[in-house]
Amino acid sequence: MVTNMQQQQQMMATMMGAMAQNMGMPQPAQPGLTAPANNVSNLFERFQRYRPPTFAGTHRPEEAECWLNRVTKLLRPLHCTEAESVELLSYLFEKEADLWWKSVLRSIPENHIWTWEAFEARFYEKYIPRSYQHERENEFLCLQ
Repeated sequence: MVTNMQQQQQMMATMMGAMAQNMGMPQPAQPGLTAPANNVSNLFERFQRYRPPTFAGTHRPEEAECWLNRVTKLLRPLHCTEAESVELLSYLFEKEADLWWKSVLRSIPENHIWTWEAFEARFYEKYIPRSYQHERENEFLCLQ
């Protein structure tokens, strides 16, 4: 039997969740209440509002670097975890990039939790070679 206090707590949690949703904020989990099962889909909807550019792959490292920088900026206001960030970006892969990402996923354990550092390392390894990175570093050092 649900007590009056429990009913009030549930009502407050529902109201706070609705207010947070209306303000575009993540909803806090409440003890004893089922957390919304839409965390990634909710994040994805919010992310899509920024109209993130897709990525089909490229042989031009400057394009890959530019894309990664743009989408990284779009992720910041979402305050999502590193694993959620990687998952959101994976939805932006198309054509060759999507095939590459699927092959990366096949090469790791199914329950692997991605860090941003690991994702960036794989992305750079594929699309932004060391020679290009060194070139950019030297350009920067020459500016100083």
